[in-house]
Amino acid sequence: MNANILTKIKNLCDKDDKNSAATLAEIKKLVKNADYPDFSTIKDGDHFEYRGHEWVRLGREGGGILCVVAKESKDTPFNPDNDNDWRKSAIRKALNTQFIKTLDEDKLIPYASDLVADNGDDRYGKCEDKVFILSCDLIRKYRKVLPKWKNWVWTLTPWYINDSGDGYCVRIFNPSGELNDYYASGSNGVAPACIFIEES
Repeated sequence: MNANILTKIKNLCDKDDKNSAATLAEIKKLVKNADYPDFSTIKDGDHFEYRGHEWVRLGREGGGILCVVAKESKDTPFNPDNDNDWRKSAIRKALNTQFIKTLDEDKLIPYASDLVADNGDDRYGKCEDKVFILSCDLIRKYRKVLPKWKNWVWTLTPWYINDSGDGYCVRIFNPSGELNDYYASGSNGVAPACIFIEES
């Protein structure tokens, strides 16, 4: 439990309060949030633990603090149907139905990812999620503070969108800092990211 939470609890216990039920409710709320990261002490590039995952703070983004997991998950297809559209991705579905349950969803800020392809084609538009994977643009922006993943990880950036409005290849990123492309039906690591509210 961080020192800030303990100080707040102590102050609540010390005050002359005739409404003990309200005080107890406030203490319960503080205890519930006790494991929430204190972003005033976590700097860009710092690692921290939260809800069973090791995270890295990347920076301020989308009205909160953008963080990504420090250890990628096992190799997973972007989409078994070989479609490079993040909106239809099997990874997106898993992150926002399963992985999100390991977090406190109320502490996450929805983020509209830009799905522009590597060649500038923007027909996929944007997609809002509470949990997502990084785009190539975010990887470039936060390159200096990204964790050193052991394997290639997916981005949500399509390599191209063909004339019929779909495509097969997605951009991937490796530990040495190289971007490449891979068929969406293939398997690479997944590094979930989200934007946390700054205060608990």
